[in-house]
Amino acid sequence: MAIKSIKHNIGVDFFHTPKPHLKSHIKCEMECAGVTIHKMTEIEDLLSKAEELVDAFQFESARDCTAKALELDARSVKALQLHAAISIELGDIPTGHQCLQAVIQEEPESLPDAYLALAQLSTGKAALDYYVKGIQIFQKNIDTLQDEDRLAASSAMCAVAELFMTDLCEEEDAEQRCEEALQHAK
Repeated sequence: MAIKSIKHNIGVDFFHTPKPHLKSHIKCEMECAGVTIHKMTEIEDLLSKAEELVDAFQFESARDCTAKALELDARSVKALQLHAAISIELGDIPTGHQCLQAVIQEEPESLPDAYLALAQLSTGKAALDYYVKGIQIFQKNIDTLQDEDRLAASSAMCAVAELFMTDLCEEEDAEQRCEEALQHAK
């Protein structure tokens, strides 16, 4: 009914009148969208294959898949996370660290696991800073945390306590901060 009223009001059938300038624009948008959809599908397929390969303990091949996904979209958080995990598993800590850094650049306030992984790859004050940031993200979402996330947050607090018994034991308030971390871990 709305189409008929438009046609009636302006006296032209807008939807059936040739508009060459609009056709090329529409065609371009569809082509761009097609490439984007194709690229996203290819990335998802590559990551799915990488996960299958990880499950089969074929880490080198899995890393090849994630590397290809990152060639298609260097900012894909899922690809970065998986590439980091596989790289770390293969002993390539610098690449894993670099990918995790990219993850937190892309999503600095929503992926506490990336901060916790970076903390495990770090020492001293840097490790503490990563743990604290990861814990803060968990705490912001405390009401919606699943049991698994609550356990991860608690484990992170234990790791902070451990830092104050080892790397940061010379800090002025190390003992107090260790006790606080353990209290929060409960």
